[in-house]
Amino acid sequence: MDNSLSWITGTLTRRTLPELSQYLLVYALLPVVYCIALWRCWRDRRNPPSAETDRIALLALAGFAMMIEVAQSVNWLRVYCVAMPAIILLLWILERAKFKTYAVSLVWVAVLCLASLQMWVRQHRGFMTMELPAGRAATAPQAHEKLQWLTQNTKPGEPFFQAGWPGLYLPLGSNNPVFLDVLETGELTRPQFIELAMRQLEAKQVRYILWSPRLDSPDPFQFPAAYHLAAFREFLHRNYRRARTFSDQDEMWERRIR
Repeated sequence: MDNSLSWITGTLTRRTLPELSQYLLVYALLPVVYCIALWRCWRDRRNPPSAETDRIALLALAGFAMMIEVAQSVNWLRVYCVAMPAIILLLWILERAKFKTYAVSLVWVAVLCLASLQMWVRQHRGFMTMELPAGRAATAPQAHEKLQWLTQNTKPGEPFFQAGWPGLYLPLGSNNPVFLDVLETGELTRPQFIELAMRQLEAKQVRYILWSPRLDSPDPFQFPAAYHLAAFREFLHRNYRRARTFSDQDEMWERRIR
């Protein structure tokens, strides 16, 4: 799983924006809602103490603390897991809004517009069909390009390593040759994991590695900065050669003949 916001960089287009907007909305929702809730509790501090204000402040502080925790290594799954306090507080804010009816209506209109736009984009996306070892499949053009190249240059079931995301093994009827599902630029991929993965690639003499350029440098959104893939990149350049660069800039590396 991608461990950062780096997957957004360079991908905002008319077709991808509806899909990405749901993630961006949740990312922005958390700090905005917590700030509004805490500000309202601070504004009401001169009023007689109430159990509701205490509960709201406690929920906002707990949610804010969880947000800070996942902010050190952000991805959509972590953010979604800690988003429930913000959702509860958003409903509380809307319920207390002066224009409650209009605010709720606006939220529903936004949800319906986003859902309609996503359905339109998915129905008009240019999928391509092809026969693969696992059966017939409809794929996006970028995935089609890689799958076609692999079917032409590998045998059915021949192992290869997809470093960025394990999405091509199943349609090709292949297996991941190492114990790691993906390589990540953050703390989740530890140096000892890299060493074991390199030993497994050597032991099995894996011919191809599909590499993603986003793995070439530390994640700019990672705090504190951590990059454990330098050893793997050195291993890749020493033992493999670049065989193909695809349209999305992913690279296929082939083992050097010695």
